Amino acid sequence: MHRFLLSPITLRANPAGDAAEPSHDQDHQQENSVKNDQRPLAVGQEQRDVGENSVNYRYDVSMPRGHAEILAGFVHERRERELNMSFSAIKAAGGVSKPTMVKIEAGKITNPKTVTFDRLDKALRWVPGSAAAAYWKAAEPARLEDAQRVGEPLRLTGGSVEIPLERVSSLMEIQAALHAAVDHGGELKPATLRGIAADLDHEVNLIVGQWVSDMMARNRTQGTLHTGLEVVLGEALSAPVASDDPNAEDRLYRRYLAGGKFAENLSADMQQRFERRAEQ
Repeated sequence: MHRFLLSPITLRANPAGDAAEPSHDQDHQQENSVKNDQRPLAVGQEQRDVGENSVNYRYDVSMPRGHAEILAGFVHERRERELNMSFSAIKAAGGVSKPTMVKIEAGKITNPKTVTFDRLDKALRWVPGSAAAAYWKAAEPARLEDAQRVGEPLRLTGGSVEIPLERVSSLMEIQAALHAAVDHGGELKPATLRGIAADLDHEVNLIVGQWVSDMMARNRTQGTLHTGLEVVLGEALSAPVASDDPNAEDRLYRRYLAGGKFAENLSADMQQRFERRAEQ
C-alpha cells in the first residue's frame, strides 16, 4: 500500500470577514509523496482511501487571535474615567448591552462581530474603526474629540434664524405690556416688572433655543456633539428639566442631540421621537 503526503495548505482567516483562501507552503511545494509512511495521523490531518492507496491530507488552519484584554483596558478607561458613563448610558448612546459591556471589560470577548465594534466606536466617541484596531492590532483608539480639533470647524447656521409668527406676536404683546406699564403714570410695581421680564425671558429662550438646537444638529458627528459646543453648553445641558417647564421638550431634545451622558435618562420612546425629529 502506498501513501502520499500532499503539500500543506494553510487557511488564513481575515479579521474583516473576507473569505479565506488556501496558500501552499512554498518550502514543501515540491514534496508531494513519501513512500511507506506509517506514521499515525496528527491533528489537522485526515485519511482517505483511494482504491489501493491511502492518501493523507495534511493541513494547518491558523486563526487570528485578538487582543481582548487590551481592548478591555481601553474600553474601561474611556467609559469610566474619561466619559464617566454608566452601562445604561453606553446603551442609550447607541452602544452594546450591559452584559456585552461587562464581558468586554472583563477581557472575555472573542471574535466580536463588526456591529459590536461599530457600536463601541459610537458610544465611546471613538473614530470609526478604533475598536476593531484595538482588538486585532492592539492599537490605541483615536478619540473623536481629538479628530475634531484638527478637523472641520464649527458649522454655524449663519447670522439668522427663522422665527415663527407666534413668537413675533408674543414679543409684540410683551412690548405693549411694558409700554403700558411705563405710560401708566404711576410708580412701576416690582411685581409688574417681574411678570414682564419672565414673559420676555420665555420668548427669548425659545428663539435662542431654536438656534442652538439647529447648530447642535449641524455639528453632530456619529451621535456625538462637537467638543467645542459641549464645553460651551455642558452646564446648560446638565441642568435639571422640570416637568412643568414650558421648554422641557426642546431642552430634552438638545440633550438627545448631545448624546452620551446627557441622553442617559431619556426613555427609548423619547429617543425614537427625537430621532425622527432630527431626520426632518
